[in-house]
Amino acid sequence: MTKIKNNTLIYIASIVLVVLMVLSQIAPSYSVYERELDARFINMAGRQRMLSQQILKLAYEAKDKESVEIIQTMKEGNALWVDSHYDLIDGNDRLNFSEHPFPEERAKLKDLSKLVELMSSEIVAVGSVDQLRNLIDQLEPYEQQYLAQMDNIVLNMEIKTEAKIEKAVRFERLFLLLSIVVFGILSFFIARPFITNLQKQLDENDEEKENLNKLFKSVFDNSGVGIALVDKEGKLFDVNEQFVQILGYTKKQLLSMTFAEFTHPDDVDKDLALYQELVEGKRDTYQMVKRYISKEKDIIWVELSASLIRESDGSPKYGVGMIRDITDKRRTESTLDDTRAILDISKKMSGIATWVIDFENDERIYDEQVLELYELDYKPEDIAKHLMSLVHPSDAPKLKEALANARTSIDPWKVEYRIVTPSGKLKHLVTVVADIQLNEEGDVSKIIGTTQDISRVKEKENELEQQKASLEDALKSLAEIQEVAHIGSWEVDLTTMSVDWSDEVYRIHEVPIGTPLKVEEGINFYREDYRPVIEAAINKAIEDSKPWDEECILVTQTGKEIWVRAIGHPVYEKSELVGLRGLFMNINDRKIASMQTELNERQLQQFVQQAPVAVAMIDADLNFITVSDQWYNEFDLTQGSLNNVKFQSMSHPILDYVLWADRLNRALSGKVLSKKKEAFTLDDGEQIWLKWKLIPWYDDPGKIGGLIMYADDITMEANYTDELEEKVKERTAELELQTRKMAALNEELESFSYSISHDLRAPLRSINGFSDIMFEDYADELDEEGKRILGVIKNSALKMGRLIDDILGFSRLGRKSMQKGPVDMVALFESICDEEAQHYPEGKIDVKIGNLPMINADLVLLKQVVVNLISNAYKYSAKKEKIVVIVEAVEKEHEIVYSVSDNGTGFNMDYHEKLFGVFQRLHSNTDFEGTGVGLAIVKRIINKHGGEIWAQSVEGEGSTFFFSLPKN
Repeated sequence: MTKIKNNTLIYIASIVLVVLMVLSQIAPSYSVYERELDARFINMAGRQRMLSQQILKLAYEAKDKESVEIIQTMKEGNALWVDSHYDLIDGNDRLNFSEHPFPEERAKLKDLSKLVELMSSEIVAVGSVDQLRNLIDQLEPYEQQYLAQMDNIVLNMEIKTEAKIEKAVRFERLFLLLSIVVFGILSFFIARPFITNLQKQLDENDEEKENLNKLFKSVFDNSGVGIALVDKEGKLFDVNEQFVQILGYTKKQLLSMTFAEFTHPDDVDKDLALYQELVEGKRDTYQMVKRYISKEKDIIWVELSASLIRESDGSPKYGVGMIRDITDKRRTESTLDDTRAILDISKKMSGIATWVIDFENDERIYDEQVLELYELDYKPEDIAKHLMSLVHPSDAPKLKEALANARTSIDPWKVEYRIVTPSGKLKHLVTVVADIQLNEEGDVSKIIGTTQDISRVKEKENELEQQKASLEDALKSLAEIQEVAHIGSWEVDLTTMSVDWSDEVYRIHEVPIGTPLKVEEGINFYREDYRPVIEAAINKAIEDSKPWDEECILVTQTGKEIWVRAIGHPVYEKSELVGLRGLFMNINDRKIASMQTELNERQLQQFVQQAPVAVAMIDADLNFITVSDQWYNEFDLTQGSLNNVKFQSMSHPILDYVLWADRLNRALSGKVLSKKKEAFTLDDGEQIWLKWKLIPWYDDPGKIGGLIMYADDITMEANYTDELEEKVKERTAELELQTRKMAALNEELESFSYSISHDLRAPLRSINGFSDIMFEDYADELDEEGKRILGVIKNSALKMGRLIDDILGFSRLGRKSMQKGPVDMVALFESICDEEAQHYPEGKIDVKIGNLPMINADLVLLKQVVVNLISNAYKYSAKKEKIVVIVEAVEKEHEIVYSVSDNGTGFNMDYHEKLFGVFQRLHSNTDFEGTGVGLAIVKRIINKHGGEIWAQSVEGEGSTFFFSLPKN
């Protein structure tokens, strides 16, 4: 029984062991197969990356060498690149798989297909070097985007490969552990050969693992990009050779550094922040363009792609950074950008547009400068037809003929024509075709031309024609001008020593025109004391080639002495002195005026020096020209110590340049500066007061020659003023005390007014109340006279109440503060007129309101004015069949005058002064009711606004009341 059980156990254990051995053979083989696929995929992806870079490199080379053959090579490389891209997606013989084993990478490659197709279509469409130049700008960002994505795919594959290696190792260890357990069971039954076989399997697994590590190491060391492995703190613990070459440090030096130590200071914070997000799991990877500082302190531009390898529990293990050196590319881009900018500026400044006509493909290509040249705000759908529509009708046949002949002409050609822009502006253009391309049959297939705005050239040609005509007229007038300006020309032939004078030179010398003269005769016209000056100038011109410009006195043929200016210079022909030439001017009037000016200046200096006040004359460079004697006395200076002294060098306590610099500069700009009183402290501590003024003076109209400075010691007056101001302060304090007392009295008056109002209203209410009781309870017992008397009592009480209200309103008006704002006077008068008209029959009133300007005033107070004036106009015109009221305004410089006219009773102008007094009435109460306070209130309101009120009237015809209000 025991034997059967042991055999059964041996049998089962043997089967398990066999299964484990089979799995230990299959698993590593499958793992190796997977890693071979990984390696093939990574190599193919790297090849794709290199093809992409090669295409752009060929593009730059074709552009620089202007080679169509290189463009063709670039297109062939593009076709291979596209095919390889889809091989990576779908599989091929090199990859040796039909069903894609990398779905995630396949999806990313599919996402890249649009970018690949876009780049490929642009490359295929290139037909010339010019098109290639324009295409490079588009290819560069596409290529950068493609490389970044491919780097990311390769990096992810390398990370997955390493993970597979670790997974294979774990499986191997598991199989080993199980095999050991089973082997322990069978060790009692199975001989040593099984142990030997197991050991052999373990050795093969170690060899497989070593091969995988060697594969990863080979990819790491031989990668075309720099790769660094860093810990969580950013310290490097492994780098490949490419990384070492890019940075210039040795590998040993790099492994003692963190990546922040050789990162450009401006990029450190951003890079560290992104790496921290990587460590914290906020992102899986990141890419950036950054700068490193090499060992030689050079700036290295790189494209960085970083990711993180994690432990099985998800915690960070180490970071992987891949860099690509793009320094040369950045420099090239910068140079290209500068070149393009210069080219664009040149094209815009010269007004040149470039275009292409492809006859074989029936295409027309225009650059953006064409729109600017033709002043178009948009690009029309059929731009060629639209541009032709702008050609001047007279020039259209010529241009059409040139374009028609372009299909057959192989010689360069140009045509000038005019256009009328959409804004109506006429422009002159010239179209030049110099690049003509032929097909294999020798026919014209494409032309490249430029169109330039030559409007200014045409304008200059017209101007030259006009200038030519003007020059001819000018030459005709030159003799007349010389005569008026007293300027002539002369020339001496040194071979014959003869003199050639212009007509004006003859006139200056008072010699008949055309008289032949020699050099000695010409010199003898100078006054005897000036002849040596002219002779020396002529000799110096002959010997040292020096020109001359001298002012001398000339004695004319009639014996008149005049000042002249003689200008001359030597004349050479083929480096040989052949004569003298120059100008001759009569400057007698100017010279005499100049001498008179100098005399005036000397007299002015003497006047300044003898002035009884402290005054100084200073030039524009702040040099003292002259100062008065009083100036020296005022500032305790030695007589003559300021001659030719700069203000900047003064160290006087009053005339310190630091104090006066800004003031002097402002005065030199044309401002007049002054101060009536300013304190200065002398070296001994004494304080003095000065009154000063700075005034610019002019040597020519509009040109400031310097400054005149006045100063006056007003210390005694200032001290007296201080005493006077102290007394004013004392008086002000007394006035403030009186003001406070007056305010207290006003408060008492307010209280008194309130008391009076209250005390007076109480009996009035009693009178009104008892009058109402009498009417209600005893009306039957009163006869008509009693009822009349009782009515008089009640009306008198009501009138007394209104009178009390008006008195209180009048008294409060002076204490009420105003709240000013814009007031629409038309709207105010319209509303008041309509409101007051409700007390009269419809159609009784005719109101005419003119154009009334708005005013800044207190609306509540101004409303009270309008109510009083309109109600009075209605009241005093009520006895007329038709009440006519006219409201008008007249705007003056500082005020607006409003007027209210009526056709009422009017009043006697002899009593005009009583019109605006309190309780002053010009009509009886039986004729017109009123308290006599309304117009007094109106006057007080108008005066409170700073205006005036007055009236004009004719008895029986009506009145006009005027009131003015200030604009501000």
